[in-house]
Amino acid sequence: MKVKATIAYDGSKFFGFQRQVENGENREVTVESKIEEVLQSLEINEKILGSGRTDRGVHAIGQVISFDVPEFWKDLEKLKKQLNLKLSPTITIKSLIEIGDIFHPRYNAKTRSYRYIVANTDPNPFLADYVMFKKNVNLPRANEAMKCFIGKHDFEYFRKTGSDENSTTREIYKAFAYKHRDLTIFVFEGDGFLRSQIRLMMAGVIEYLNRKVTLENIQDQLKKKEKKITKPITHTGLYLAKIKY
Repeated sequence: MKVKATIAYDGSKFFGFQRQVENGENREVTVESKIEEVLQSLEINEKILGSGRTDRGVHAIGQVISFDVPEFWKDLEKLKKQLNLKLSPTITIKSLIEIGDIFHPRYNAKTRSYRYIVANTDPNPFLADYVMFKKNVNLPRANEAMKCFIGKHDFEYFRKTGSDENSTTREIYKAFAYKHRDLTIFVFEGDGFLRSQIRLMMAGVIEYLNRKVTLENIQDQLKKKEKKITKPITHTGLYLAKIKY
């Protein structure tokens, strides 16, 4: 029986989502390796499939995975409770349902949504792994920069070097920022994202807020005319929010 799980995790406690293997051994603890370790303790000796990989330090509140379970675990509510007991507090199974055999969490995904959270306060050591700190975010100006990314673009100049994607064209359906109490939330929704693409887009927004680049600079980089934004923003504050199927 194949199941689909929606999970949340604290990315600061893991070396990314994807398993890192060296000489047949897991090199570091990742979200994938931790979940598979717990599944094995429950006699589920299956590899999991994820909707996408998140880098070290990136959090998730809506990551989707799938895996096969033996018939003796047909009580999925009980399985969910057992998994959460063993995965707590760094990973939580939010939902666990039976899904058809042809379902693939990555290839069947239609949209992916991310949130980048910026605290408009003084730095706080207890939040340092979960937000970026920047006071006085000019919301209209932030949205001017965010609007540049909407649409279909070749994001070759907005990805980390060494990426191995066949195509660098992606479509962004939504890109906007809004205020919530003392936070500014930056929303990105698209058909998919390249490695470090969101962190580089956010770097462009922050540099525009700091008046270090212009809207023309961002647009020229999207057109692959000139690369002004080269360093991804910190991973703290980035969350995989939701996958739609």
